[in-house]
Amino acid sequence: MTEQQFLDLLDDHDAHRNIQPYYEQLMSSQVLRSMDVELVDAFLSHFELSEDMTFEEFMGLYKIFEAVYEKDKFPIIY
Repeated sequence: MTEQQFLDLLDDHDAHRNIQPYYEQLMSSQVLRSMDVELVDAFLSHFELSEDMTFEEFMGLYKIFEAVYEKDKFPIIY
């Protein structure tokens, strides 16, 4: 995902304020480039992010969501 795509998603979900504490860390890491636009859109739709959340907490939640959201793409019994 590009930075502009990410910013557009933040606009769509009005999430700028909640992501501000770790925005720079996310932009400077290579994580953003490996994120999928559809997945981040779904993530922001399902979670109300806290301003107090750390970058590590955000990434942990995102990775858990990614595993659950992608469950239909590989055989796992839930």
